[in-house]
Amino acid sequence: MNCMICGRNGKEGENSCPVCHFPHVILPCAGDGNGVNEIEKISGELSAYRSRFLEKVDIGVVIYYWKGENGVIVPDGEERISFGTGKALYGQTVWLPVKFARIPGEERVPVRVSVRWEGREEEQMFFIPNLEEARLQALGAVLDSGMELQLFAGNGTGVVSSRKQPLFPG
Repeated sequence: MNCMICGRNGKEGENSCPVCHFPHVILPCAGDGNGVNEIEKISGELSAYRSRFLEKVDIGVVIYYWKGENGVIVPDGEERISFGTGKALYGQTVWLPVKFARIPGEERVPVRVSVRWEGREEEQMFFIPNLEEARLQALGAVLDSGMELQLFAGNGTGVVSSRKQPLFPG
């Protein structure tokens, strides 16, 4: 059963979600006689809890720096750049303010996504199709109502996207 707030796949024996701490609730699916189903009755509370939780979630990517050393390109560090809170990305695409060089010769580009909340951090890899044109690319992200994240790359002539992945895989 997926958490009604963060979408994480719950495990048997858990009383509440270990990610967002929302209690696991089992609701009857049938209406109450007036055609109102139980989830509709609590949808306002679910929405408010999700909004408060997403304010505490920060979604970003890890970028890498490279340098030339003795005629060879070697890693020179990494930095995390934030898209913003989960609330900012919920239902709308947010683009990072920096642009990135295209990686030539690759069919797909790996992107390391970092999710931080309540002193915790999880990372997962996303893959975006590589754009053909040798131009700087912008990177964007959106979080949908099912708590799945999707990344986009755009360069002014086209936009490509990753597949959606759960923000909090179980």
